[in-house]
Amino acid sequence: MKAFVLCGGRGTRLIPYTNTTPKPMLKIEGRSILEYVIANLKRNGIVNIILTVGYLKEQIIGHFGDGSEFGVKITYLIEQEELKTAGSILPGKGLVKEDFLVVMGDSIMGIDIAEMAKQHRHSGAIATLALKEQEMYFEYGVVDMEDGCVKHFREKPKIDYLANAGMYMFRHKAFEFIEKVGGGSVCDFAHDVFPALLKQGEKICAYTFKGYWVDIGRIADYEKYRGKGVLKGIMGKDFL
Repeated sequence: MKAFVLCGGRGTRLIPYTNTTPKPMLKIEGRSILEYVIANLKRNGIVNIILTVGYLKEQIIGHFGDGSEFGVKITYLIEQEELKTAGSILPGKGLVKEDFLVVMGDSIMGIDIAEMAKQHRHSGAIATLALKEQEMYFEYGVVDMEDGCVKHFREKPKIDYLANAGMYMFRHKAFEFIEKVGGGSVCDFAHDVFPALLKQGEKICAYTFKGYWVDIGRIADYEKYRGKGVLKGIMGKDFL
């Protein structure tokens, strides 16, 4: 199986760090985020990797080259303009002939991709999403009302939910929907493609994983995880 790793975004939520560095190349413990992403793919037996690059692409291409130094084979898809998550992989339609994986270039995951692929094949779904169990605490007490009166009062309750971890497995025919939805260019998986698939009656399944999920989408996330020993404590034996 081949994997698309999405690295072309501007990373606006991480400004000023991304003013001179593309988000996947930001460093944690001396290595770029993208190195951890690629190492996890390799650990799962995925060595044919397609990087979608755009903003400050020269830094990514110059560091990873053809991937041989990292034990993988890398092909690049260059975005002349930002095409969003789904649009960025369209030029790579001819590079894959079977099911394929899509991974975010700023998300490090401890997930068994072989198990995810097994479930995906057996389900018959056009797409399988990796989901991670999360919990969220309200900052305030929550009040339930009925007929103008308070019926229940919960002080800062906790809500358990399943978060979209940003790893997707697709049948090859998903490219047809991406082309239709985006008109051959700009479109997003979450906002455009998945709703269109469901509207067409296509089956989308979920694979819930228990391992770690390090999503580096905001300044607070980056500053937290780049603290000495933090990422190593989360990744354990997977740490580079």
